Amino acid sequence: MYDNLNVDKNGLIFNNSMTESNTVLAGKIQGNSNLTSGTAKVILNEVTSKNASAINGMMEVPAIKPI
Repeated sequence: MYDNLNVDKNGLIFNNSMTESNTVLAGKIQGNSNLTSGTAKVILNEVTSKNASAINGMMEVPAIKPI
C-alpha cells in the first residue's frame, strides 16, 4: 500500500525478474534478489490516500508474459 504513487517523466520499473532483463526505460537491469520463490503472478499497487496520483511517465514490468 502507498500513500501516493507518482511517476515522473523518467518512468517507473517494477522489477519482477529473477534474472538480468532488458527494459525500455533503463536498458539492462539486474534481477530482483527478493524474488526467491519465483516471479509475481499479480502486482497490486493500492494507493490509500485521497490525493490524486500523477502518472507522467511510463510504467514497465519486465518478466511478465503478455496475456
